[in-house]
This record gives sequence, structure tokens and C-alpha cells, in this order.
Amino acid sequence: MNKRYLWLGFFLIQSLSLSAMQESTEFRISELTKNKEGWVILDINSIDKAIREVESQEQSYTCGPITLAHCALASKLDINKKFIEECPLSVEATVEKLQSNMFVWNVVSNFITQQIKQEGALRVGPAPEQMEGYFNKYFQDSPNQLVYVGEKELRQVWLESLLTNSLNVGLPAIILIQYDMLALHYLMVVGINEETHEIIVMDTVKNNNQLRKENINEILAKMNVSQTVNFVKILDGLAPQLKLFGINLDMILSQRASSSIVQNWENYNILIVRPADQIKEAILNRERQNNSKNNQGCAQQ
Repeated sequence: MNKRYLWLGFFLIQSLSLSAMQESTEFRISELTKNKEGWVILDINSIDKAIREVESQEQSYTCGPITLAHCALASKLDINKKFIEECPLSVEATVEKLQSNMFVWNVVSNFITQQIKQEGALRVGPAPEQMEGYFNKYFQDSPNQLVYVGEKELRQVWLESLLTNSLNVGLPAIILIQYDMLALHYLMVVGINEETHEIIVMDTVKNNNQLRKENINEILAKMNVSQTVNFVKILDGLAPQLKLFGINLDMILSQRASSSIVQNWENYNILIVRPADQIKEAILNRERQNNSKNNQGCAQQ
């Protein structure tokens, strides 16, 4: 057969496949929103591109990097193949190193799954502030960047307002939820209906439920990650004391988020895409608040 016809056939198959996937995304969104007014939805093509171009999550620690890739593509930003691979982690420690210290092993052994043993390392995905820093450094010339919003308490009306404001200007948001006892999971928000108090989220695993509806009240309850965050903060706070007994966590946990990032981790966590000038102001305000908290703590001591 003529090579030209082979290439033409290949091109037609690819085009039809792409068209079918796009229709599938559009159909899924229409199914989720049918017979209900008041929905604010991201551009369908942007959602479809994020689904098409990002691989399904296979490792337990990659939900953050994959959601960040979804967010970039949904914001009409381009990424290379190493974007997910080079995203920082909170912790990356070999099982061998963890087992080398009985105290540390007794603390973490209950969380060492068969998959972690097979991979030979305990890896924990990025904290929200790490996600913010990585995204903004990667897209430093972009007019839109990412800002981390961390709150001790979060009211439903404020969450709905924050998400609606982002989606109204065609920009996504990321939320962090409690997935299991001590497991957290990132999701990208692609739609909201303030009348019915529902959102549409994009998950990191490719299946029939990758795009799904969630009730705002239920998602708000899942967004309270204080149980895990407090556990992580306690471990982080132990680091200086453990050094007195010859246990250096930095040597055992070969990659670890800085203590300030861990201690700034709040009970409710949202990442939103915003114009760069607004981002700088938001980060400055957060630094002012942190300095104010530190100064108050010093004054009380």
C-alpha cells in the first residue's frame, strides 16, 4: 500500500479518536449538569485536554503532581513530559533507611504498604505550599499563577464564593481532601453550582468516575485534613528533639519539606489560579500574617 495512504489513514484514525474523546468529555459534563441551571463550568476543551494529555495516577504519591498538571493544562499553559516527574515531594525515604532506626520504623511501619515495600521507598506527595512554589517557578513568565489559601476554619459560603470567582474567569482551583485515615488526595474543581451547592471535580485516576459531582457540604467535611496535618506537624516538631538522641530525620528522610512549609500547613487547603499581580499581594499578606503570629508568640513567651 502507498505510504501516503497509510499516513492518511493513521491521521484519520487519530482525528476520529480525538473527536470521540472530546465528545465523551462534553457528554459527561452535560450528564452531570443536565436539567439544572446555575452551573459555572471551565472551558470543555481545556478539561478535555487535561484528561487526554495526562496519564492516570498509578503511584500513591503522585496525585499532587498530576493534579498540578491538570491545573496547568486547564489554565491553557503548556507543560513538558518532566513536569510531573520533577515536582517536589514532602518525603522520599528508602525502606532500608527507615528500618535502620527502630524509633522511626515503629512510627511509620503501620503505613508501609506492600506497594511501598515493592517500590523500596516511602514517598509522600507535595505540601500545598510546595505545589504553589513549583507551579509559579515553572510558569514564572505566565500572567496567571497559583496561590495557596490555607485556613483553620472554612465556611461553606466562603468556599463557594472562592471557587465561583475562579471558574467565572475560566481558571481552575485545587482542593485537598482526607482520603483515608492518614492519606490525603488532591482534586481539581472544574465546575460549581451555588444554587444546588454542588461542584464537579476531576480526579487523577482515569475511569468512569474521573469527572464527578460532589455535594459542597460533604466535600467540606472531607477537606478538614487536621488529623493528618497535626500528625505531620508533631513528627516535624520532634526533629530537633530526636537529634539530641542521635536520630537525624534529615538523614533518614532524604527529601523533606522545610519545617516552615509543614508548620504553615492548615486544616483546609485550596490552591487557586490568579493573575500574577494578585498572587504577589496574596503571598505578601500571608508572610505578614505569619510574621505577626510569630511576634505574638514571642511576646507571650
